Amino acid sequence: MCTIFAKREEEGLIIGRSFDWVQLGGNINFLPPYRSYGTRTIGTCFIEQLGEDKPYEGINERGLLVAVVALPTIREEKRELSPLIMNCDGMVRFILERASTVDEALYIIKQFTLDYGIKYGLPKVQYFFADSDDKVGIYEEGVYEESVDLKVGEYRMLTNQSVTSDNGCIRYNKIKAILDEGNVIDEETCMEISSKAKQEYLTAWTSVYNLKKKEFILCVDQNFDIKYRFNIEKCLRKGRYSMDFAELKLNSKVMNRKRNDGFFHLDTF
Repeated sequence: MCTIFAKREEEGLIIGRSFDWVQLGGNINFLPPYRSYGTRTIGTCFIEQLGEDKPYEGINERGLLVAVVALPTIREEKRELSPLIMNCDGMVRFILERASTVDEALYIIKQFTLDYGIKYGLPKVQYFFADSDDKVGIYEEGVYEESVDLKVGEYRMLTNQSVTSDNGCIRYNKIKAILDEGNVIDEETCMEISSKAKQEYLTAWTSVYNLKKKEFILCVDQNFDIKYRFNIEKCLRKGRYSMDFAELKLNSKVMNRKRNDGFFHLDTF
């Protein structure tokens, strides 16, 4: 039910993401570096619905993006389990706090067996990575792995099907047709393209990431007239905090009380 793509332009990667799920709403968390098992983590920001240990996507202060996309799932697959097992959404935060590049992210994730929660009715997921060096990675445990330096004009995209699948996807074909036109994409047009992947009653948020600037723009509840911009480095200077989407809709006085100078409310792009 999700769509994500990264396209390389002259100034670097531009990434569009439409997150669809069975419930709306979400929380944005900012976690500055802290000591963990004798090392210092990387400051990160991520969006979640199930708690800060189970985010669906995020970006860190090194310019690495990590996101999950659900796959059609009928039953648990037979897998060779490693001694290290981690929740598939928890892996998003784990990587963001430790990796700076796509290749580092892939190295980390391959050390673990992923727990998808399939026995509880949750789907298997695949991972989409991108970094500020214009590299993109895709990982589906035991099925597919890719790490590629994109050239100007090239792109990679995931929807709710495996890269190895021949099944059609309406959203995939719609976005692919736009990207194949070869037009230069900026933040504004990236949001417009991403909005075309929305699904009524299912799209909780749509985001656009600029990894070189370490910024992202967020639209919630399919309202593309109001955009919220976050600069990761500015936000992390304010310490550890979180906000839910309801707070994003409150007036600027409330936001000022949270001392969040990294936040900008844009009525127009």
